[in-house]
This record gives sequence, structure tokens and C-alpha cells, in this order.
Amino acid sequence: MSANQPLCIGLIGAGSMARAHVYALRAIEDVEVTAICDPDEDRVRQVASDLRIPFAAAHHDEVIARDDVDAVVVSSPDFAHAEQSVAALHAGKHVLCEKPMVPSLDECRAVVEAADASDARFMIGQVCRFSPGFIMGKKL
Repeated sequence: MSANQPLCIGLIGAGSMARAHVYALRAIEDVEVTAICDPDEDRVRQVASDLRIPFAAAHHDEVIARDDVDAVVVSSPDFAHAEQSVAALHAGKHVLCEKPMVPSLDECRAVVEAADASDARFMIGQVCRFSPGFIMGKKL
């Protein structure tokens, strides 16, 4: 991605959170959703069609390998977050991972190690981080 090109996003998971992310991402200038995957092939094809996402696949590796994907949003079931986040980070893709990050401490360590070894950014989608009540609580 260069300064004159949009940030291209791939979605891992085609459930309700993926739909919410598409609507939010499309409200951002210079961002495009270029790919989506989900092991439920009927669902991923339907979501891709409904949301006009040009590429749909059954496996996350197919999205991560694409040249037109700069970053991924991991909104799959919790048990899959570690494997998918690590794969994306190893491929140099930026990652926004839905909460919870992962189900276990060992998986958390694996993701942190992959993020530390990568030039890509990793962020957990903690939806309350900017809520006034949580900000005040943090200050206390």
C-alpha cells in the first residue's frame, strides 16, 4: 500500500460482526474491503454477494495470501483467533482481532510473539476503550 492507494481489508469470518465491520470500514475514506472468508461456503458466497465483496473463499490462507489485502479483521469464532492472527502477522498483514483475543495464555503468547516478530500492527477490538466511563475508570 502506498500513500496514493486505498487500504485494502480482508475479513476472516462472515458472521454478523463481519457485516458490522464492512459497514464501518466503508464509511472510512480510502479503505476498501477486497476479500472475505468463512468455512461455511454458502454463507461466505452469500455475504460476499450481499456486501459486494469481490473475493470469497473458504479458508483464511486464501485471503491472507492475496496481494490486494493489506490488513485483516479477524471476526471468526474465538478458538480460531490465534491461528488466523499468527498466519496473517507472519504474512506481514496488519490485524484487528475481535475480542477475546484468544482463549488461552499459550495462544496469547504465540500471537504476541508473532506480532513482535512482524512489521505489521496487531490490535484487539476492545469496543469500550473510548467509552467515557471506561476512560474515567482508567484514570482513577
